Parts: sequence; C-alpha cells; structure tokens
Amino acid sequence: MPYRILPALPIVLSLGLSAPVSAQDIGPGLAGSYLAARTAVIDGDHRAAAVYFENALAADPGNPMLIGNAIFANAALGHWGRASDIADMMPDSDEGQELVHLVRMVQGLAAGDLIGVRAAIEAGQGAGPFIDELALGWIYLGEGDMRRATQTFEAIAEDGALADIAYTHLALARAAVGDFEGADKILSGAAVGPLGVSERSVDHEHEAVRTFVARQADAIIVTGFTHSARCRTLLENFGGPVVETWNLRNEAIDLSVGYSNFEAAAAMTRYLLEKGYRSIAMVGGAFENNDQAADRHAGFLHAMRAAGRPVPPENVIAVPNPTTIQSGGALMTELMQRPDPPDAVFFQAELPAQGAMLACISQGLSVPGDVAIAGFGDLSLSGLLPVPMTTVKIRSHEIGRRAAEITLARLRGEEIPKAAVDVGFDLVVRASA
Repeated sequence: MPYRILPALPIVLSLGLSAPVSAQDIGPGLAGSYLAARTAVIDGDHRAAAVYFENALAADPGNPMLIGNAIFANAALGHWGRASDIADMMPDSDEGQELVHLVRMVQGLAAGDLIGVRAAIEAGQGAGPFIDELALGWIYLGEGDMRRATQTFEAIAEDGALADIAYTHLALARAAVGDFEGADKILSGAAVGPLGVSERSVDHEHEAVRTFVARQADAIIVTGFTHSARCRTLLENFGGPVVETWNLRNEAIDLSVGYSNFEAAAAMTRYLLEKGYRSIAMVGGAFENNDQAADRHAGFLHAMRAAGRPVPPENVIAVPNPTTIQSGGALMTELMQRPDPPDAVFFQAELPAQGAMLACISQGLSVPGDVAIAGFGDLSLSGLLPVPMTTVKIRSHEIGRRAAEITLARLRGEEIPKAAVDVGFDLVVRASA
C-alpha cells in the first residue's frame, strides 16, 4: 500500500555547505555581511547565516555563490518557501543548478508528486548521485514498496563512508511505516569494546564492577553516581582511579567528569517559557536508579516554579528504561488526545523525542504549530528529522576525552586533585520549538 511520504528535509541536511568562497567572489562592500554569515555557519547558527547571506545578496543580486549559501541556510531551517524564492534567482547557466534541483525535489516530495520527482531525476535534473539515490529510496517508500526502498538504502550503505547516513534514512523509513522496533534496532547499533552495560540496573553495575576488579583492572570509569551499597564499597576500596561521568554531584567517590543535568534541564525549560509556551509537559526516563534523570526532573520543576508556573502531576511522565522511539511515539499520541493537550513537550531523552516527532507527522500534527517538541541528547538523527529537533547537546566526546586524560594522568603517577571536571552543555535551537 502507498504510504504518506515523509518530507524530504533529511535529504538536505545530509549535504555539506556550498563550496567555500574565494576572495574574488566578494566585493569590499559585502565583506561584513559575508564574514558574519560564515561565522554563523561555523557556529551552526543557520538562522543568523540566512539573515547575513540574504543581506549580502541584497547588496549583490544575482551572485550565484551568495544565492547558493542563502538557499542552504534557509533549507537547513526548514524554510522551504523562502529557499524556493531564492532558488528562482539562480542564473540558468550556473553550476548551482543542483542545489536548485534539490529545492524543487523537496517541494515535489512534500506535495506528494513522486512521479514528477522521479521523472526529474531520470531527466538529469537531480541534486547529484548520492542525494538522488536517497530521494529514490523515499519515493519507493511513498509508493508502498518498502522492499525496494530498503534495497536502495542498503546499496548506498555499501559505500562505507555513507553507511551511517544510509542506515539513518532506513531507520526513518521503518519508523515512517510504523516499524518502530525495526528503527530502534538500527539506531541502537552494536556493543563495541570492553564495556560493561548495566541497563540502569544497580545489580548489573555491581556485577560488572566486581568482574573488572577481579580481572585486576587498572581503572574503572562508570556512568552516573547511582550505585548499590555493595558496588559503592567496591569502588571506594578499589586501588586505582575511579571516574564517575555524565553528571556532576558533590558526593564523588574519586574523580568525576560531566555536566549539570539539573542546570541543562532548567536552561531548556527557561527557553521554552521565554518562547511563550505555557503548558509544558516533561517526559523522562524512569527516575529510579538514575541520578541523571532525577536531576533533569528536578531542574525542570525548579525552572517552572521559579517562573510561577504550575506543574500538574499529569504533566510529569516517566517512561521505562531503556527509552525508545516506539515509547515516545505512543506517549505523544496519548498526550495529544487529551482534552487539554500541552503546547510543548520536553523529552529528557532523545529517542522518545524522535518517536514523538514521527508520531506527530504521521497524524498530521504540526510541529511546532500544534505542539512544540524539545529533546535531550542531540543524537545525529535529530538534525535530520523533517522538523529539526531543538535539544540539549551533550558534549559526550569531551566527557570521554577528559575522563581518559585524567585517568591516564593518575596512572602515570601525576597528582590529580579530587575535583569535578565540568564540560558544560549546549542548547541547540532548531525548528521544533
């Protein structure tokens, strides 16, 4: 059976920016706007980039390089109407036609004109081989041929450099037809390296730590500060470095590297309040045995109460761990069927937020028009969703790097003070809220 195809913004965000501009492309009067635009691009601020590129374009109408960059910045924001208007300015003879074709492709897919988009690709009016193949995968899905869509995405994945992008699209396709379990399996990946996975169970964590101690590990790095009494005793008596990560609390056993989950949740809540949302629901992972979830919950409540906003008990929802795309989709459906649904939902884990987004799209709900959605984690898929996700970005690589650095320094015999390393966090504002 044919499916209502997802809008094609995921295709666009797989692209890099247009080629860097050489000095001769920019006149002296454009330098300020251009440099401001490039700085915004480097910072990932597409909203500012769109403004500055359009300012530069107003001073130099018809400049193909500025047209291409302005198209891309607006497309990254999901402003397809504006991107289309700017695409009309592109000279017919310019090499930027592939970007123009991309805008037309997205418009065709959004309008359900699958035949027209396929015809354009076959006529050589596509956005380039890679993007054309991704588009064809979505077209096959829209025509109800999940088998051929899967084959197309898997064929792209045979190029190892493109495998992550291709499998992300395959996961989106499976979620679009309601196969949340299949999507979750793709996104969860496989365990790599000598990791002990506790699945938020203090008993499982105790067994993993006991195993590492028995194997005479040189150091132990754990996630969070929630441990059973038995596990805490093992860690306190361990002879090597112990690093607790992904949160900041005063009761560290030895060393700690992370960020304040409390302040991160409070900051996102304040942002939603400043945007004018009044009825904000919070969805988090189960708070038991999870100090990160508990601190995010506390940060949300603190910000709401500081603003004088009531938080009805029914607007604080815990979902079982591990949180999944499927659980987020089901919960969002339930929330939006309430007589008085929230106007914003802050998911304090990213996978259920992604599921919520897909559920809204499948039910014809506008994000953020009918309901705003914010996540927590900034997984790679979040920037590729049809409406890019506003979220809290966790500096996970920095957590791992700093934890490894202080562990190795301690093992080399260097004096490392018992102090928390705060790597901070970022609010990533996109179109969903």
